[in-house]
Amino acid sequence: MKTGSENQRRAELQVDLPTVDDAQNAIAEFDADGHGHFRDLCLVYGDFHRAVFLQEIITWFLHNASKAELACLRKAVAARAGKISKGGRRGRPRAQEDSDWLLAARRIVWRRIVDGWTWPRVAEMEGMRPDKKNFHTIERTLGRRRDRFAALIWKACSDFSLWRAGDSSEVNLERLHRALESQQFRQYLWVKAGLFGPSADGKWIDGCGKIIERLYFRGQTAADEELATRLSYKMARGKATRNRRGRLKK
Repeated sequence: MKTGSENQRRAELQVDLPTVDDAQNAIAEFDADGHGHFRDLCLVYGDFHRAVFLQEIITWFLHNASKAELACLRKAVAARAGKISKGGRRGRPRAQEDSDWLLAARRIVWRRIVDGWTWPRVAEMEGMRPDKKNFHTIERTLGRRRDRFAALIWKACSDFSLWRAGDSSEVNLERLHRALESQQFRQYLWVKAGLFGPSADGKWIDGCGKIIERLYFRGQTAADEELATRLSYKMARGKATRNRRGRLKK
């Protein structure tokens, strides 16, 4: 016999949040029920303290979860598992999945764009030792990190349909400026690029806006190059696999 409490908890689980695909709508609902601050913390811990986040879920939620809640979790886990390629991922995570890389890239971009540092000074603060022989190599390395960060920003902006091919650069930039005033878009940039977030510090907010504006258009080129590189790698890997299978058949 189900208790009233169990029925209430089951009813509360009849929501579609695990299957929401529209990023704009999902972010827009962040504070609709008054739990926006809690979700801010979830974003931070989900991105940068995943081990702690997972342990607290196990300790405090799963420990006393009801059958209905466990069923909901199993369904979400199964859906997620179906999206992950078989065999798991190998090698280093991509930039958007590596919190350490993201923090380092944001630090480099901030010093270069907001603080106005030169590349040699940025390199020294990152533990590098630039000289006449390696200066150009270090500059290219830091420039690639900046461009990969720009690609993350471009993808986040694309998710919000801020770029429209039929409009001029000025119109697209004006649309970006309006979006930057939106709390929903700022929350999304915090999730994707570690910018804005829950901080209300004026210098931080102005600096994040400056980074977005400077890297917005650069990010389109960087994202295109990243996609081309990934496709080229997949094609080469597929060719190598076919060749290996051909040798085994012989």
